Amino acid sequence: MKTTLHTKIDKDVKENAQKLAQEMGLPLSTIINSQLREFVRSGTFSVSLEPQIREDVWKEILQTSRDAREGINTSPAFDNVDDALEWLDS
Repeated sequence: MKTTLHTKIDKDVKENAQKLAQEMGLPLSTIINSQLREFVRSGTFSVSLEPQIREDVWKEILQTSRDAREGINTSPAFDNVDDALEWLDS
């Protein structure tokens, strides 16, 4: 069941938070809900602008980066869409 929380926030804080959340592709309510859930779960409060990436995802990112440096599992460069689509279909 959902409920509504009314709270007073400085206007500039709200606007900056909305802007940052939008840049992250998230509604501000998702940020607030996430923070409240973590507060309830852990009994602590902290804020970080660094994304929390799962270890398996981080390993995949590192492997993809190594592959790209070595030219492994990468597509060639294309001058036009038709060549790119032909390569994808092959």
